[in-house]
Amino acid sequence: MKIAIDIDGTLNNNIPYINKKVKKFAKLEGLKLIYNSKAYDFCEKYGYSKDDDKKFCDKEIWNYAREIDEKKVLAK
Repeated sequence: MKIAIDIDGTLNNNIPYINKKVKKFAKLEGLKLIYNSKAYDFCEKYGYSKDDDKKFCDKEIWNYAREIDEKKVLAK
């Protein structure tokens, strides 16, 4: 069994995935995103609330884990 935890995107660049999914999430939730490329925190980066961020993470975090290409990550 292999277990890996990558909370900051060091092993796998999660930003393209999050950018794509957060746009879809915002549309479904009726949120207007304000993109701030200099922000580190996702709430500041996309201009949504902590509650919206939790809702997004609860919905997408396991999808991200399932979709990640383990071979690409381990090859780095």
